[in-house]
Amino acid sequence: MRLFVLLFLILPIMAMAYEEKSDDHNFLQLGIISRKDILEGRKIYNQNYVDYVPKSDPVQAIHNCAQPVEIKVIFGDWCKDSKKHVPAFIKTMEFADNKAIQIVYINVDREKKEPADLLQGLDVHSVPTFIVYSEGKEIGRIVENPKVSVEQDIADLLPNAHK
Repeated sequence: MRLFVLLFLILPIMAMAYEEKSDDHNFLQLGIISRKDILEGRKIYNQNYVDYVPKSDPVQAIHNCAQPVEIKVIFGDWCKDSKKHVPAFIKTMEFADNKAIQIVYINVDREKKEPADLLQGLDVHSVPTFIVYSEGKEIGRIVENPKVSVEQDIADLLPNAHK
């Protein structure tokens, strides 16, 4: 009986540890996913979101971008860099509060081949990849790790953001 009680208490803890440490599969749905589902679906994403503090100058520059743009965020919920940079991006964009910027989050498999219909023509080899479009054309991207910070690199890609 004691063994049963002990297993009953330990198994949930082990399952939680496995969920956060094992990166051999996706935990979130593949394809287009909401920021809410990203943050609620994995503890590490929510924790990194809570902990991240974007710098104010690039956030203001993003807020000031008047030209409509779309940003596609291709990430893998299993990926170490995605766990770090996607929550930072989400928080940055919330702080910037720019209605001219439309964001699409796409969760991919480890091979970055699924969902094939959403990845076709995007030339994604590493995640996360942030692709910025203006008037339907790609104007820049951040691949895997930003050069300075997520917010600074996004601000640098946006048209007229620093005016």
